[in-house]
Amino acid sequence: MKILIVDDDLFSRDKLRRMMSKMGECVAVADENEAFQFFKEALNKGTPFDLVLKRLFYNVIDTLKILIADDEIVSRNKMQKLMDKIGDCLAVESGKEALYAFKQAFLEDKPFHLVMLDIVMPERDGIETLTEIRAFEEEKKVPQEKRVKVIMVTAYSDKKNIVKCIRAGCDDYIKKPFKKEMIIKKMVKQGLIKIKSGPA
Repeated sequence: MKILIVDDDLFSRDKLRRMMSKMGECVAVADENEAFQFFKEALNKGTPFDLVLKRLFYNVIDTLKILIADDEIVSRNKMQKLMDKIGDCLAVESGKEALYAFKQAFLEDKPFHLVMLDIVMPERDGIETLTEIRAFEEEKKVPQEKRVKVIMVTAYSDKKNIVKCIRAGCDDYIKKPFKKEMIIKKMVKQGLIKIKSGPA
């Protein structure tokens, strides 16, 4: 199988190339014009590509750093699998671990851009963790526009829990079971990624 990958993000392109190379001959390029030339040449030679993969969105930040906290292994693995395609992702199973990872990344000058917090977790629940994240940012005098985006992930949809999350400082929330399209929509809304426009 011949595969053509079109992705202007180096991190994402290399990750996808390594994954798809297991399936066949793989060419990965950053530019759509370059991709078109490869496609046309292969067609003229009688050896066309069998599959073309084009990135439908791009990161506003060069490499998004994403932190996921969820004690449910199935949900956590599903979220990590989706987010690995978007940025550099770390998944932990408790609020305590999430808070430690967040603080360490900040102190090492490699802060996370997005935190996905499950509401119900052991040791520290999502709302407690969010409250401590915002308190830490306040202590470090992080400007409002540079604070981490926090999206709560919850099995609950009642108004009481949603209001609690908003008051604690979350930017948005996603209800389980979640889909990739909804996550992308929320990230676009938060200005973390943009949908590509133009011809496919």
